[in-house]
Amino acid sequence: MRRILLFALAALQLPVALSATSASKADTLEEVQINGRQARLAELRKQIAAAEERLVDAFNRFNTVDDFRMSCEDTAPLGTRLKTRECQAKYVMEARAFDARETLEWMKNCAMDPACPPFPPDPITPAQVDLKGPDFNRNLAALVKQHPELRREVARQAALKRQYEAARKEKFKGRWVVFE
Repeated sequence: MRRILLFALAALQLPVALSATSASKADTLEEVQINGRQARLAELRKQIAAAEERLVDAFNRFNTVDDFRMSCEDTAPLGTRLKTRECQAKYVMEARAFDARETLEWMKNCAMDPACPPFPPDPITPAQVDLKGPDFNRNLAALVKQHPELRREVARQAALKRQYEAARKEKFKGRWVVFE
């Protein structure tokens, strides 16, 4: 009787063990597939960043206007840990730095003084920064037209971005989040 009971228990547990084994194999396969897709998107993002660096380096090599010198950095906007890549011309960075210094100076000298204005000086608006934007765009267009190396880098970066968007679109298929 005891053997029959053990056999019955073993028979009942066998399908559960087999399904757990096949489920773990399926989970492993799905995990590999997901990692493969994520690795493809991550690799494309790395390639885009490298292409962007090459493009910025080429632009800076041919550019003669110091205010239009470009630099890129990965920053996490306030309130998030997700880093984004941001490339800016020197004149934009200097305007932001000036604005930050003015605000800090106001905070240091006027924060508790009732004789000071109640708010820091007006921040520099994007419209004020964009005053040099048309000149920057003309300079960029002229440099791209003059230098084939710069044209190649622009085309390479654009192709990588199209490839990334196609891979991303295929993975997400119109959804915001993918659970696989």
